[in-house]
Amino acid sequence: MAKAGTDFLYEEAELVLGLVAPVGTDFDKFVETLGTCLKAFRYKPSSIRLSSLAASLVRSSSGKGGGEYERLTRLMDAGNAARARGGDVLALAAAAEIHRARTTNKSQQKEPLSRTAHIVRSLKHPGEVQTLRRIYGRGFFLIGVVASEAERRTFLAARKGCTESEIDKLLARDEDEGDDGQRTRDTFHLADTFLAIDDQKALQRFLGLVFGSPHETPSPDEYAMFLAFSAGLRSADLSRQVGAVIASAAGDIVAVGANDVPIAGGGLCWPGVHDHRDHKLGYDTNERQRREIVDEILEAVRPPGVRKEDWQRRGWTRLKGAAVMDITEYGRAAHAEMEALLSCARSGISTRGSSVFSTTFPCHNCAKHLIAAGIQRVVYVEPYPKSRAASMYPDSIQLGGMARAGSVLFEPFQGVGPRRFFDLFSIGLSSGYVVKRKQNGDARSWEPKTAVLRAPLLPNSYIVREAAAAAALLNIMPRRKEPRK
Repeated sequence: MAKAGTDFLYEEAELVLGLVAPVGTDFDKFVETLGTCLKAFRYKPSSIRLSSLAASLVRSSSGKGGGEYERLTRLMDAGNAARARGGDVLALAAAAEIHRARTTNKSQQKEPLSRTAHIVRSLKHPGEVQTLRRIYGRGFFLIGVVASEAERRTFLAARKGCTESEIDKLLARDEDEGDDGQRTRDTFHLADTFLAIDDQKALQRFLGLVFGSPHETPSPDEYAMFLAFSAGLRSADLSRQVGAVIASAAGDIVAVGANDVPIAGGGLCWPGVHDHRDHKLGYDTNERQRREIVDEILEAVRPPGVRKEDWQRRGWTRLKGAAVMDITEYGRAAHAEMEALLSCARSGISTRGSSVFSTTFPCHNCAKHLIAAGIQRVVYVEPYPKSRAASMYPDSIQLGGMARAGSVLFEPFQGVGPRRFFDLFSIGLSSGYVVKRKQNGDARSWEPKTAVLRAPLLPNSYIVREAAAAAALLNIMPRRKEPRK
């Protein structure tokens, strides 16, 4: 590997790309396309399958007879068994696999693998993402591979021979299976970029940004979603931070909103004298009210002679996951989408034909108001399982696909996510090098084959880099000899 100079840029630095996608996504096709795109940057792709590592860790096999359904079930079982020892165990196994592939130098130290892109497929648990980010820092990118449910069902049925019943079971299990199980839904929204499985142009653009392409700028959707995430940062809600923006049909941002407690006169509380948010109150009113409702119901049906404490304990255990636990209307916070709509109302701005960009899928209460306000399109990143919007308003809401007349399109976000926005789009505020867009007054040319990673993965510790900085300083400013006394 080429050594870094005093700018500490490693021109042949490694890259770690994690992939997350729901079951039924044609990963082989995507990984093949990704490998081809990486070769344009003179990088060698190296694929690591977490499912194979899981099977090895628990001494399971993915090939003991049966069809695709049985094979996938065994792999899921193996992943769950491995994660029972720790939610991030497969991330640790992936890092160990990369470490084993390294060569050893004369000092018996492991060497970096020059111009290698490690493709880790497929992450299913938030703990795996967190650990890989801690290990590889800015050198790790999580790619969310977008494929519609219809595409995934077709793939599993036509290509893999699964029955409709088997597909239903696989999709339900993959989405959310509890603490140590498959948690694709909770993992997917953590991605740094969201790419359609068959959009090679978008994949090439993302890699161009990773390698410092100077002339790429955010798309209208990326810009709007970044502003939505920025708006959400002002929220002090005890449960989650949600942000939303409204964009006119022309693409202008006309309103922003966050989820927080409203204040008399309009708008939401800010820090200061009139701060009456939930952290000041000391508790979540929705959770407290829900607890009172459940306790009241349990008390009403408690059999004679059964101790109240025992009955409530048994009742709460049995009601875990019941619809009553999804009640949201007793929260004090105005929801982000509603605050954005109300901001338009306060300012006399029409929302007919506009789009809403929300960091989270709208709840059913917000959804009905978005429909009534004339919103034409809703784009979101994080799913919200508590929402009953699609089932309550099937006549008005269309989930994904091409927009049909007389419906509001709700679709998942595609593009670069807000998490690495500065790293990839800012010419001066990235954690990597400063991008120069012109040379001698002309637009600077850029080619993949000579491109360098914008924020390279550093192969040594900050202590080693400090020593290198001290040595460089001595070369630049030699120490003066002390005069003889």
